[in-house]
Amino acid sequence: MLDGRDENGLHYAIRIPDHQLNAADGVVIVRNPKDAPFVINHVDVSRKHVRLKVVQSRTFIEDLGSTNGTCVNGQNIENKGLVAVEYGDQIMVGSVAMEFQVLQR
Repeated sequence: MLDGRDENGLHYAIRIPDHQLNAADGVVIVRNPKDAPFVINHVDVSRKHVRLKVVQSRTFIEDLGSTNGTCVNGQNIENKGLVAVEYGDQIMVGSVAMEFQVLQR
C-alpha cells in the first residue's frame, strides 16, 4: 500500500494486491484512471510514473522516465532501475509524499 498526501493535504491511497505485485511486469502507477487501475490523479504525476514489483520476495520501485521524478527516502531514483523499498520508506511521486506499507491479511 502507498498512503500519503500532496502539498495541499489531499489524501492519496493505493492498495495493490500481492498477486499483482508478483506478476512479471508488476504494476504501474499512473495519473489517468483510464490508463491503469493504480492512480495518483495529480498534475505532478506522469502518465506512466513508476513501476512496483516483487522480485525474490523483495519489493522494488522503478521510475519510468517521469517528468517530475521519484525519490525514495530523499534519494532521487531516476535512471537507477529497480530500487528496493521496505515498510515505512518515504516515496515521493512527483510532489506527492507517500509511505510504503505492507498490510497483513
